[in-house]
Amino acid sequence: AQNQNSEVHDDLCVDIDNQVIAVKNVSQDMLYEVKQFGKEGNQLFGIALRLGTIMEQARKNDAQSEPEQTHFSINGELDEETMFILNELLKWSVLYKTKLTKQKNIEYGEEYQLNPIYSPYFLISYRKKRRMEFTNKEFRLICSGDEREFNDFLKNREKHNNIQSQQLSIF
Repeated sequence: AQNQNSEVHDDLCVDIDNQVIAVKNVSQDMLYEVKQFGKEGNQLFGIALRLGTIMEQARKNDAQSEPEQTHFSINGELDEETMFILNELLKWSVLYKTKLTKQKNIEYGEEYQLNPIYSPYFLISYRKKRRMEFTNKEFRLICSGDEREFNDFLKNREKHNNIQSQQLSIF
């Protein structure tokens, strides 16, 4: 009877490669479900893709010696339209909001994290590690800028990160 139980246990094991494939598939399916989230679903999906892309780009940065940036804060007041979209992102759990942590000299504010279920799709950590900051104008661009504006924004961030890495490499 013990050999039979051992064989059943071995049959229930799923190898690591299949687990990785399953996690990525579930993450992708959950991300694509965002399109179904109310009237604004397609826009929320686009924003999730943009935020994930920014975090993925930050992870790939050669100069990143600190933990990867997996959540963000927004500096400045948001206009009414952008605030509405942010509230939709929170309502549908595309983003999670927490009180601001580790900010010097300021004891108030919020930070936001992309729902961790989407992390495998972008190959980023699901844990909160290091925060990136967006200005209110940058966040508005992420939410409602056209494709050209967003691609310019990504290129500028990448260029800025490359300049920083070159400056760091001098020492």
